Amino acid sequence: MRSSTPRRAGFTLVEMLVYMALLGLLMGGAILAAYQLLEDATATRIRVNTDEEANFMLRKVDWALSGATSISSPSAGSSGDTLTVAKPGIGSITIALDGTDMEITRGGDTLPLNSANVTVDSLIFTQIAAVPPVPAAVQVSTTINGRSYGLTKYLR
Repeated sequence: MRSSTPRRAGFTLVEMLVYMALLGLLMGGAILAAYQLLEDATATRIRVNTDEEANFMLRKVDWALSGATSISSPSAGSSGDTLTVAKPGIGSITIALDGTDMEITRGGDTLPLNSANVTVDSLIFTQIAAVPPVPAAVQVSTTINGRSYGLTKYLR
C-alpha cells in the first residue's frame, strides 16, 4: 500500500544550515589564508628593499675607503658618527648621519645615500689601529629600519 503523502525531493532546512555553516568556514579560512599571504609578501618586499638600500650605502662607504690616503675622522682607536677621508683625485669625502638620512659630501655637494623608503636610525664609524700583521681598519655599524648592518674595511 502506498502512503498518502507524496515524497518531495530536496534538502531539509537543517541540512541547508549545516552546508551554509561549512561553506562559511571554508570561505573564512580561504580569506584568512589569502590575507596572510599578502601580509607576508608586503613584509618580504620591505625587508628586501631595506637590504638593498643598506647594501648600496655600505658599498658607498667601501668606495670612499678604497684608496683613501688618510682618515681624519674618526681618529685611530676611536668612534664617531662621521667619516672623513682624503682620496686622490677626488679630495675630501665625508659620510655622516643627518637626522634619518646617511649623507655623502664630496666637492661641496651633499647628497643623501638613502631613499625616503628607509630611515637610518644609527651610524657609527670606528677606526681600528693597525696591529701587525693585521692592517688598520674602519668598522661601520648602522641600523636601518630597525635592522643592523655592518662592514669592516681593511686599509692597505
